Parts: sequence; C-alpha cells; structure tokens
Amino acid sequence: MSLASGLPRVQLPLEIHRMILDFTADDKASLAACALVCKTWHPLARAHHFRSFTLTSQTNVSARPLLCDSASSVLPFIRDLSIQEGHKRDRTLWVAKLLPRMRLNELANLESLTLTRFYWTDYRPHARAAVLSALSNVKELRLLSLYTTTVLQMLELLAAAPLLNSLVYTERNEAPEDGIVAHAPPACIPPGLTHLQTNHRDLLRAIRCTTPHPPLTTLVVHELCTATAVELVLLLRASGSTLEHLTLRFIPFADAQPEDTFLALSGLTHSRGLRALTLSATCAAYLPILEQLTSPHIRAVSIALTPYAVVFGQGSFDLRKLAALFARPLLACARLRLVVNEIDLDVLLGLRRTARERLALLWEEGRLDFWSRAVGAGTDALLDAHEASAGERNAASAIRWPPVNIFESER
Repeated sequence: MSLASGLPRVQLPLEIHRMILDFTADDKASLAACALVCKTWHPLARAHHFRSFTLTSQTNVSARPLLCDSASSVLPFIRDLSIQEGHKRDRTLWVAKLLPRMRLNELANLESLTLTRFYWTDYRPHARAAVLSALSNVKELRLLSLYTTTVLQMLELLAAAPLLNSLVYTERNEAPEDGIVAHAPPACIPPGLTHLQTNHRDLLRAIRCTTPHPPLTTLVVHELCTATAVELVLLLRASGSTLEHLTLRFIPFADAQPEDTFLALSGLTHSRGLRALTLSATCAAYLPILEQLTSPHIRAVSIALTPYAVVFGQGSFDLRKLAALFARPLLACARLRLVVNEIDLDVLLGLRRTARERLALLWEEGRLDFWSRAVGAGTDALLDAHEASAGERNAASAIRWPPVNIFESER
C-alpha cells in the first residue's frame, strides 16, 4: 500500500485501484490496528478503507482508537460516520464515556453522520459538545430513535449543522412538552434543509415557525396522528410549490382517523409543485386525498393496499374509481404503483390479474406497477417460470423482485 521510491508510476483507473484494495484488504480490526502505526499507507488506501466508519457496542475495541488515539491518521478520510448506542435494556454507557475522548472536531471532511439510540438527556455537557463539534460540515444527519425530553435538545444539534440539507429524525421523547417550540432560536433550522424524514410533530412546527418559506423539496412523515396531521398541513401551506416529493404514512387503526383531519384541512391543495406522492392510509381515504391534488407536475403515485381491498374494495375504495381518477387530465401522465403486503405467490398472481382487469387503461398505457413488500423465499423463480409459460411478461407491470418496501423504517 506504500509507494516505493524509484519505481515507475502507472496510472490505473480509480475503479481498478479500489478493486485491488478490496481484494488485498484484511478484516476491519486488522486494518484499524495497522492504521495506527503504519505511516506509509498511500492516501488512496486510507480514503478507500475508512471512508465509511461504524462504531457500535459490539465493535472490536481496536477500532475505537481510530477516533480517539492521537496516532490515528485516518480522521481526514472519514466521510460517513455511524455511532450506535445499545438498546436501553442492555446499555453499558460506553458512548457517554467515549464521546469526550473522540477527536470528532478533527473530522474535517465528514459529510454524513448517523446517531442511533442516543440517550441525549443522559450525556454530560462535554459529551454533547464532542458531538456538536463534528457537525460544522455535515450535509446529511440521521438521528434514529433519539431520546430527548424536549425538541429543543434536538434543535441544538441542527443549529450546529449550518450546511445540513438532509435530516432523518425519529424521536423517543420520554416527556414531550407542548408549546416548547415557542422558545426555539430563530436560526436553529439550517437554511439549506431540503430533505426531511420524521415522525415528530414539534419538529414540523419548529420548521414552520422559524422558517417563513421552508425550502423543503422532499418530505417523509410517518406515524401520522391527528395532532401531527394539523402541523403537517400548516407546513405544506408554508412550503407552497417548493415541495416535489411527499410520503405520508398515517397510523393505522387510530381511534381518531388522522386522514379525516388531513382531508378537512385540504392538505394537498397548496402543494402545486408536487411530482411524486406516496401514501399509506385507510383505503377509504385514498380517493379523497388524491382528488385534492392540484399539482400539474405529478408523475408518480404510490399507495399501499391490503389484498382484501384489491379484490373486494374497502369502504369507498374501488379500483375502477381509481382508474377513472387517473384518466383525468391532472393525472393523465402519472404512473400508479400498487404495493401489497406479505402474501404468497398464488394470491399475488390473483391480485395482479384483478388489478389488470380493473385498471386496464393504465395497463395498456404502461403506467401500472404492482409491487409486493414481502413474499416467500424462492417465489421469484416460480413467478418467472409462470410468466414465461403464460406469456405475461410486461416491463411496466411485472412484479418487481426482490420485493421492495417503499416505506423506510428507522426504528
């Protein structure tokens, strides 16, 4: 991995360099140990092996000095860092003890930071300061199951990341406080934040209250309850035509249907720049929500369905009504993706035939996709054989393998 003096330099493509490095690399623990003592490694090798770095409670102890030891020389090459605290039931407090020793402020080229199950309320000020020192150049921040007592503690992280453009935040507030957003500093939301995924009502409120015209282009909101639906609609109004991609996952079987609140507030009427919409809701709410679309730019709609809804209809939901909706000028160029859950091959084939019959126009125009989230192992080969024998293969509407889950879970 070092360059011997006097040898001719051969210019190889970067891809070839990376293939050689992967082929000759040892396990991560050995690489970590070598990185602390070997000073002749070519920078390309360091940048390749340590571009992404993950630290967990199970990580070999030899990897931890890479972030703490003064002899470590890989810090400038780390661009993607992930630190994962353990579950609450088996916590060892190793993160809280290690954070003050980490040289996080020297991660000058860090672009992406993921913090998983961080118990922010339990960390001492110097441990928090170590995390905040790493955020000055971060463009993508993922806070997965962050334990806080108020949203202000999370906003402290955002305020330290002025270049942030993408945020994933799932909270585990132990004692949420209403009205706390009123005390949020006006500059806590990064001005370039364009991608947001969250389940947190107060974060939506904080963005709306501190940013008159949020620059969001992609918004994913899951675990949508009634109170969150209200804040969501207010944020959609503030975003106006800037928003292009919207994913909404309403809480199923809620006592009060959050979809009703969303519809009553005309949730989609102000999003006139929308290009893609993904929905997971009660089947009766799909058609009313889609009827609220006002964007002339919409090109893709994805909805999650149960097998029962596809075959028999459910509530006011009907595939033929859905087909009529997609024949309107506003949706005449949009693709429809139907996503069905955890069913076997025979049921899946039957559902697809039903969808093709009732959405015939979309099928003929190549605007229909039929996806499954999870199907039994080995059924992809069976499906291929079935389609080959029946002559049913169609690029636009064949079931996609491997099965795809359109809703990313950050739990």
